[in-house]
Amino acid sequence: MNRPYEMTMFAARNRNVVYEIVMKALEKAAERGLTRKEIARMMGRSPSQISTTLSGPSNWTLDTVSDLLRSAKATMDYRVIFDEDRPKANEFHEDGQVDAAALPPPESGSSAKTFKFELERVQ
Repeated sequence: MNRPYEMTMFAARNRNVVYEIVMKALEKAAERGLTRKEIARMMGRSPSQISTTLSGPSNWTLDTVSDLLRSAKATMDYRVIFDEDRPKANEFHEDGQVDAAALPPPESGSSAKTFKFELERVQ
């Protein structure tokens, strides 16, 4: 039986979110001196296994997430948000106009002219 597309995409999104959260925690711990070698020692794995584990989002077990965060002296808080309670990603005014003040500022290095073009294209 094939896994439904929506479930596959949701799982991939969750893997990416967890990976980003864990990597940010490990980066902060690295600023305080934590090394991959030390992570490997605390987790009872080889440094090469840790490098493979941290190379990109994969199907980590909850134990792996827990071990990585514990090595950074961190924990993760979990919460559930139901779809109907999640803010909508694209909200427009009733008259169909885009609120320019609500748009994110241009990327650093981009010009105001480029931003104006992007704004006009959205409208």
